[in-house]
Amino acid sequence: MYFIYATGIFSDLDLTHDDTVRFRFFAGMVWTLKLLPKKAFALPIISDPRGVSRPFAFSRMFQIYRDNLSETLSAENVDAGRRSH
Repeated sequence: MYFIYATGIFSDLDLTHDDTVRFRFFAGMVWTLKLLPKKAFALPIISDPRGVSRPFAFSRMFQIYRDNLSETLSAENVDAGRRSH
């Protein structure tokens, strides 16, 4: 199911490189947005991760994706909690 106008909490903004921003938004997942040096070919609808919506076009100037760090960070927090007890 898609939630086109879903609300979320924007947090943990991190400017990792000159062209890359990492942040948390939907359900605390880590997202990465990378600016591309020039327009890149993109297939509408299937080029973006689930939950991302943008106008129909065959090119884009940035890439956005969910980071696998979301699961890694959650697991690390659980392990750290176990070790502290």
